[in-house]
Amino acid sequence: MVSFNMDQSSILIVCTGNICRSPMAEGFLKAKFKKFKLDYSVSSAGLITQGRTPPSEAIEAMSRYGIDITKHVSRLVESIDLDNFDLILGMAKEHVREVAIINKDKLNCSFTIKEFVKRAYTVGPKRESEPIEDWLKLVGHGRSTSDLLGADLRLDVVDPFDKGGDAFHDVATELDSLTTEVVNFLRDVPPVN
Repeated sequence: MVSFNMDQSSILIVCTGNICRSPMAEGFLKAKFKKFKLDYSVSSAGLITQGRTPPSEAIEAMSRYGIDITKHVSRLVESIDLDNFDLILGMAKEHVREVAIINKDKLNCSFTIKEFVKRAYTVGPKRESEPIEDWLKLVGHGRSTSDLLGADLRLDVVDPFDKGGDAFHDVATELDSLTTEVVNFLRDVPPVN
């Protein structure tokens, strides 16, 4: 069971199985928030499995960054009260779609991680004194439910499961970069173009 500090902003990361991408992104965000002494809680969940641990390839890829995800156990997004989260980041459009189906009120604060970064570039970083809800309204301005239809591989982080080769390392590298951008936007650091 995840406990929440109501004064703390909270982020949920969602992927398909909650054994690869979302726990990897969760690990990166937790480490970066800790590094910059930012008061955010981070959690993750998936759409199809619970009670599973990350594959050895994910554990090894994250260990290269000094992040240990060995204690992670997957859980289902439907088992969580989504109202506890200020920002929900999916690894693919299908994950954001599922969140919007479970809780339609969360559409305006749910994005793929790539969409979030792209939209945040147009708005600029969250000011320290700005409530996250107000800033996320700006980030999500102009979105509609039809934006969640179909697939857009440009907005997805590819699932490394069963891909072989360097797939897990490639995803870890991509998530390291994306989570750095997420943290910078949340800590009022202007983007580098």
